[in-house]
Amino acid sequence: MIGTVRRTADPDRVDRAVAHAVARIRAHAPEGVDRVVEVSLSGNPDLDGQALAVGGVIATYASRHDRPELPFEPLLFADGTLRLLGSSPATLPGRAGSVRRRTRPAGG
Repeated sequence: MIGTVRRTADPDRVDRAVAHAVARIRAHAPEGVDRVVEVSLSGNPDLDGQALAVGGVIATYASRHDRPELPFEPLLFADGTLRLLGSSPATLPGRAGSVRRRTRPAGG
């Protein structure tokens, strides 16, 4: 698991192995990451796009901005998929299975 932080003061609160951007992520996952579970789609679009492996998935359930800007070329060349996880109560019964399918290891 690789994590990111929201505020510039937060890296001191987390393990140094996950506190830095793309270079650190690629040091742990040279081919990129298969899954990004993003709390706010508009929060880290460049980081997410650069860290994503070919065929990877960005799954998100929120965004601070109604119309987030996304890095088109990195996602295009990674053949990336964007999954929007709804938060409506009507979607809750199927969400557990959906999350399991989306977060299982690639090829699993």
